[in-house]
Amino acid sequence: MLDVSQTVRAAFVLFSMMILVLLINVDYTAVNIALLPISKETGADLNTLQWLLSGYVLAWASLVIPAGQMADLFGKRRLLLGGVSVFLIASVLCGIVSSAPLLILARVLQGFGGALFVPPLYALVFECFPPKRRGFAIGMLGVGAGIGLAIGPSFGGYILTNFGWRWIFFINVPLCLITMLLIILFVKKEPKRVADGKVDVQGGLLLGAALVAFMYAVNQSEVWGLSDPLLWGILALAALLVMLFIKTSQHKENRLIPEGLFKNKPFVGCMVGFGVYCFAFSTILVIIGLYLQNLQGYSPYEAGLIFLAMTVALGALSPYGGSLVDKMDARYPICGGLFLLGASLLFIATFGLETSKMTILITLFLMGLGMGISFPALNAMMMKVVDPKKLSTASGTFIMCAGTANSLGVVISTSLFTGLGLVYFQERLTTQHIDLSAEKHQALAEFLESAYRDLKVLADFSAPEIEQYTHMINTSLVDAMSWVMGLVAMMSFAATLYCYRTVKLSEMPKNICGA
Repeated sequence: MLDVSQTVRAAFVLFSMMILVLLINVDYTAVNIALLPISKETGADLNTLQWLLSGYVLAWASLVIPAGQMADLFGKRRLLLGGVSVFLIASVLCGIVSSAPLLILARVLQGFGGALFVPPLYALVFECFPPKRRGFAIGMLGVGAGIGLAIGPSFGGYILTNFGWRWIFFINVPLCLITMLLIILFVKKEPKRVADGKVDVQGGLLLGAALVAFMYAVNQSEVWGLSDPLLWGILALAALLVMLFIKTSQHKENRLIPEGLFKNKPFVGCMVGFGVYCFAFSTILVIIGLYLQNLQGYSPYEAGLIFLAMTVALGALSPYGGSLVDKMDARYPICGGLFLLGASLLFIATFGLETSKMTILITLFLMGLGMGISFPALNAMMMKVVDPKKLSTASGTFIMCAGTANSLGVVISTSLFTGLGLVYFQERLTTQHIDLSAEKHQALAEFLESAYRDLKVLADFSAPEIEQYTHMINTSLVDAMSWVMGLVAMMSFAATLYCYRTVKLSEMPKNICGA
């Protein structure tokens, strides 16, 4: 480690952690748009390749809390270097394997690497800065996330066009090496705190298995259907594993989730607010992406540029959103941002097929402002209200809940979007007394539910029929989007009220994961 001033050290630590945050977000969004070329080369269908995303999230969720505990016990520096090393190796494997199953396994390994380095990442930045600058530092991590989200789609498109999908993974290698070098040079070594206890392996296995079972069932619910006994059997197994986790953790000295953490009202309030934020964010990315491309007719590249209105605002405001927690009651930026997010969602519920690009841009910009205020403020406040010795563990719990909310947002919002779209479409067919054959009805339903619209599905329809039914499908999906966005807006308003009532330093319990 270099012998430099604390200010210089903190700056380089923040810079290296921003690289990691940017890396995660660019990698995730770029892989999203690479599914089709990967499918073309490997021969795997898109349903199989969806596990490139789901497998990553499952691996992340199953390990992120144990990783937080390991960082608290063995040191943040060790976990950071270990996690980045795993992520680097997994990225190389993603770029060289030739079969879909091996690629999915490599992505799962990437998820394990990310789970190892994310909890200590936030805790390390928090500890490197003085109390009056911590909110700003956490906000700068939000800048990294915002930049990653902003450039991810266009960067991925450039890589795909000029180098091929494998370089989406290979590009991670130099960034990981740079980050590892900065960690070695500027992050202090920490002694192992063996006296504090050991990692709760049993708790980690039980909670990880419960999360994997739950998220697998949620991901497969649309394929199996809500009446499938297998779905409810796996959900019951997940519930049983959670109960076993709670029962076996009660008398452990070093339990996986610190005792009293969920009695800490400000922590729970921040977690609820951040969970709703992540649910809303994933809903926006998926539903608005489909709205822009399938209903408004923009190309993927144009849709990515439109999203810049939101992501640039998010990234630009994040440093200020975090620093506001250092200067005022944290409820003001948290609740103000969540309320603006809800208001923007409510306005999106009024969008139609003819909504102008300018209206969309302004709404997404306002939404980005709300996110840029609330996202870093929630993170910064969460770290202020937990025991510093348990900061990485608390961060892991916080991130796990956020990741689960993110995944649920994708699954639930898309299921509601297509499900309600089918209902509204059937209502229009009934109202107009249109009687279709089973084959034609199935073709239209498939067209409605498809993310990538292929007119070959409607080969049996005439050109006037295609125009008529496409318009009916589009108006039905607009109605469905309005309902979904209205629902998520209500969630955001409810989270605003809940955070206002709970995110107060006076509510923090003494000597229980708090000050």
